[in-house]
This record gives sequence, C-alpha cells and structure tokens, in this order.
Amino acid sequence: MTPLWIINIDLIFFDKTGSVVSKFYLYYYKSRKPTCFMKYTWWILQIVLMLISVFFCFFGFDLLMASYGLEDPFSFIMTFFAANFILLISTTLVFTFVIKMVRVFIRIQNNI
Repeated sequence: MTPLWIINIDLIFFDKTGSVVSKFYLYYYKSRKPTCFMKYTWWILQIVLMLISVFFCFFGFDLLMASYGLEDPFSFIMTFFAANFILLISTTLVFTFVIKMVRVFIRIQNNI
C-alpha cells in the first residue's frame, strides 16, 4: 500500500529519573482511492451530529424559557445557567459542523 500521507505520532514514556522507558510510533496510511462508503458516511455523520446539536439548541431554548416560570430563586439561577450552558455548547457544535462541511464542500469543488 502506497501512503498518500503519513501521520507520525510519537509517544515517549519517561520514568522517574527522566530516562526513556519506551517509544511508540503510530503511522496512518491513507489509500489513494477513498471508498464510496467512507465518502458518504462522513457526510451522513456530520448531518446527523448537526441535527442532534440543533435538537439540543431547541431543548436549551425551551429550558431557558421554562426557567423564567420557576418560583424558587435558587432553582431559577441553576436552571438559567444550565440552559445557557446547553445553548452555548450546542450552538458552537452547530457552527462547527456547518463550517466543517462548507470547507470540505469548497475543497471538493476546487479539486474537480
């Protein structure tokens, strides 16, 4: 198999005195022809993960609106910050998946 590129990951373990105990090398070989299964699986995986993130965006927004109806101040504060945290993470993931898909799509269009 001829590698298209090689990713070399070196893991070096030391003991208490600072001498090298062992080395571990990992080489990643990518074939020249990507299979259709992997090509389409990546897109499907990105879309599914983006839809899960969108679901959690709606869940976080609903939780945020529900937190304003709580009577107890402690429950309100905890639910409010939890909802904002859910919104922060899920919107960041949505933008990440969208940007990743756009970058790959542009790269595919430029190579054709």
